[in-house]
Amino acid sequence: MADTKIDFNKIKMISGENKFKDYFNEIAQRYDKESSRGVVILVNDLFNVMLAELLIRRLVNNEKLIRELADIDRITLEVKIKLCYLSGILSYDEYDDLLNINKIRNRFAHVKQIKRIDSLSIIKNFEDSEVASLVKSLKIQEKIKTLPYLNFKKSDTRQKFIMATSVLFLYLHDRLAKIVRISEYRYEANQGASRI
Repeated sequence: MADTKIDFNKIKMISGENKFKDYFNEIAQRYDKESSRGVVILVNDLFNVMLAELLIRRLVNNEKLIRELADIDRITLEVKIKLCYLSGILSYDEYDDLLNINKIRNRFAHVKQIKRIDSLSIIKNFEDSEVASLVKSLKIQEKIKTLPYLNFKKSDTRQKFIMATSVLFLYLHDRLAKIVRISEYRYEANQGASRI
């Protein structure tokens, strides 16, 4: 299996169309070495880390609770997606896309059916009709079609998944710098509740 570590420091430095294009070329080369299942699991892990970081930066600054959340791996990706949406980090379309990406991961990660113990049926590629339908339903694809340096129309389902998830990841990465922490409510006896 290829090296699946992503250089987050390099991603932090991405700005402008040329670096954006270079990022896609690098990701495409890395994903070319992965099986379809490997691509899906890697993408899922990237979103898991990103959403955890977004939540930690968004929530009230309570060091004790944030330390507990530092072990945020105990929270499933689906719950992180919902928490991010409910706390205003994600748009509804991003929320829906991330849930569909998680469904795709689940299709690849789990045994589809067991007829006999020696014939486990596991999804191995993007040609599975449910996976293809989920990829086609990703709303981020409308934005991708407007990017002149991505040949989206001629791409197969696997390439569309990679492009869609890469663009969505970069949008969320950009949000890291812009996120505003929620302030805590404090009760003042003579003034009632107020934000600090």
